[in-house]
Amino acid sequence: MYYEMWNETNVCNDKICFYSGSVSQMYQMTLEAYNILQNIDSNIKIIAPNVSIYGYQWLEDFLAMGGGNYVDIISYHDYQPKKPELSIPKIQACKDIIQRYGVQNKPLWDTEGNVGVSEDDPDKQPPTVDEAIAAVSRTFIVQWLYGVSNFNVYCYEGNVEPNDAQLSIWNAPHTLLVPQPPSIAYKATADWLIGSKVVSKSVVGSRWLVQIKLADNSDAFIVWDTDVDNYVFNIPAGWKILQKKLLNGNKLSYSSTITSDTIGFKPILLVLAPVPGAQGNTETVINEGHAEKTTSVSCYPNPFFTNTTIEYQLGEDTKVDLSVYDIYGGKISELVNSTQVAGKYNIVFNAEGLSNGVYFIQLKTNKDKVTSKMILIK
Repeated sequence: MYYEMWNETNVCNDKICFYSGSVSQMYQMTLEAYNILQNIDSNIKIIAPNVSIYGYQWLEDFLAMGGGNYVDIISYHDYQPKKPELSIPKIQACKDIIQRYGVQNKPLWDTEGNVGVSEDDPDKQPPTVDEAIAAVSRTFIVQWLYGVSNFNVYCYEGNVEPNDAQLSIWNAPHTLLVPQPPSIAYKATADWLIGSKVVSKSVVGSRWLVQIKLADNSDAFIVWDTDVDNYVFNIPAGWKILQKKLLNGNKLSYSSTITSDTIGFKPILLVLAPVPGAQGNTETVINEGHAEKTTSVSCYPNPFFTNTTIEYQLGEDTKVDLSVYDIYGGKISELVNSTQVAGKYNIVFNAEGLSNGVYFIQLKTNKDKVTSKMILIK
């Protein structure tokens, strides 16, 4: 069970005032509430009195008094712009304050948020339905990437402002309980993220590529663009796309390799085909003794972020030297140095600790030397 101490304690002006007391009064109230509720049930979790994303001074004053000792969760509210990536510095500023007062191990939640007109938006126009779908999903993903462990969309019913009906979880009246497109996108994004782990992220211009390990241990990429909608995205060589998941809940499966897809403001999830082998630099024989009479080497995915699978084929039994080199010819890693029988092999190369850039895989046998280029992006 969760109890939130107060709503937007820093908001008090001539238009609206949620809390008119002092920080010290709120600290005392939180202390008393904590002691009372813990005596009732030690499993109860106390959510700190939250602030709007522009009220971090209030939060800092509260934590400076020791308020963090009597809450289990730190919270804030953020009504994101249509480009929720603009909120990243504010999230980081909040985390800096939390760390400064020694409560960085407590979860950070956004207990009320949605997309709306923001001072960060140049046009100051309410979002369209498609903009709301994209922004709700990207808010969820960006907060997840930057350490916000809970994102609650407001509101349950869309009957406050004319534009709310398209942004709410349900349309009004509540008896209809018809989910709206942004709420469907919220649910789809939650399905992608719950139980998943971040492998890496890359931001190239306005394009975001987030590599994740799904709950079922599949590899996948979340892809979107903040500035350009509906453009052709060339699938990097080596990506073997098994399935594409959309924010409306639809899934598209592929039986053959695709070389391009359309991406834009709305994130899509690209699920890769299973990769033989385990984490780290580990080797797997695919069909030992049944290879064609050829020698080859390649890797996928390519470009890659942390791990890539190197595939190589031996046409005959031979001494094998498989190594990775930088662009200056320096040997980065020796992966194989042994005699192997003819066949196809996989080895998962972990590039942790290496810098972005171009590297080369070199396969040397008794008769051949084959080189393949790979690109590391972080």
